[in-house]
Amino acid sequence: MYFLKILAYFLYAFVCLLCIRITKNETNSKINLTSVFVLPYLLICTVQEAICIFAGYFLLPGVTYWCINIIFVVVACLLEVCFTNVFRQYQLQSCVHTLINNRMSRCFNAIIYGFIFMVAVMAIKMASSVNLGLLLQENFQDKFNDSMGGSFYVRLLTIIFAVYIFGINKSKIGYFFGILCFVPHIIVNTKGILFIPIIAILITQIILERIVSLKRTFLLLGSAGIFIFFFSYMFEFFTYGENPLTNLNRWLYIFEKLIVYVCAGVQEFNVNIANAIEHNPNEVNITLTPINNMLAKFYGGNSISSINTEFNNLIGILPHYGKAYSNVNGYIGTLYIFNGLLGGLVFHASLIVLTCILKLISNITQRPFWIILYSLFLSGFFLGWFDFYFMQTFWLYFVILTILLDIFYSIIFRKITNYE
Repeated sequence: MYFLKILAYFLYAFVCLLCIRITKNETNSKINLTSVFVLPYLLICTVQEAICIFAGYFLLPGVTYWCINIIFVVVACLLEVCFTNVFRQYQLQSCVHTLINNRMSRCFNAIIYGFIFMVAVMAIKMASSVNLGLLLQENFQDKFNDSMGGSFYVRLLTIIFAVYIFGINKSKIGYFFGILCFVPHIIVNTKGILFIPIIAILITQIILERIVSLKRTFLLLGSAGIFIFFFSYMFEFFTYGENPLTNLNRWLYIFEKLIVYVCAGVQEFNVNIANAIEHNPNEVNITLTPINNMLAKFYGGNSISSINTEFNNLIGILPHYGKAYSNVNGYIGTLYIFNGLLGGLVFHASLIVLTCILKLISNITQRPFWIILYSLFLSGFFLGWFDFYFMQTFWLYFVILTILLDIFYSIIFRKITNYE
């Protein structure tokens, strides 16, 4: 049985690599939805399998676990290939409006830079008014979220603008303002959401053929992710008046915490499958959070949290970290646990088709904010190894903000074009 489990992993790896190759040939692109979704998942599952075999920290995944993963991978591949063949005549060019019209670019960039600078100044001013140790306290965080510099909607705009500045705009002056986009997120210490714009920036540059070496890009991305992870937890220790830089145990603790963080989603799903744990229909289905909260906002009712409180299992024991618990099941695990195999596949297929539609719109319009939205959705799939990020309400707001920004962008473009 032990070797059968390992054999099932190799079958999963073979199917993943085969699907990546098929979609690459069919889409004739360096990057596509299937590869963005499957490759990181495969790498994390490989780390998971290696730790199970050589370190014994985690429970070795079984055959059922790998079969479920294979089904989701194959569905993603088939849907993208079919969609690509139907709309093959629409291909994204390596230029967008902001690069065609320099006058348009300067005018639009000036508006964005002014907004970002104002937000960053207000955020820094508010953060500097309290002691470092109080930044993570609930009272300050609530006040900051209600302020102009830390508003939820403002932070979403800064994510979009960060991708625009680093991914599409070529102005070197803009890089300063692009860095300022991350100030509000650093103050609220949101580690997970910071990965979304960073990944989206790299994906946008790959789409626009500005990155040649994908291996170097992914290596850079992994290094950046590890740096952000260590920096955020080191910063947290500093806020409590501790100097972790000279403490070896702190370094080992954060390293093992990184292992737990990386494997939390896939291993929690593995534990739930091994224990035959199913979603209680009387509990909240967190995969429906965006729809529920949007309806509650407009028609009244109670909003629900996207945080999983139903499952929180022991996934392993590590020497310096101790007992590791997780409440995330990864993209595949969350859809399967809360919706069953059929329901999860329907949900999965809907997201695949939606993302393919966003790609089609970006290909047809050739306008920057649709390309950015498509890249942001791909980043959600890229992070699927950790959690099902699409149960966050901000994805709906990303779509709404993109439509508004695209309208605003089109108005300015037409006015400048008519003026010239």
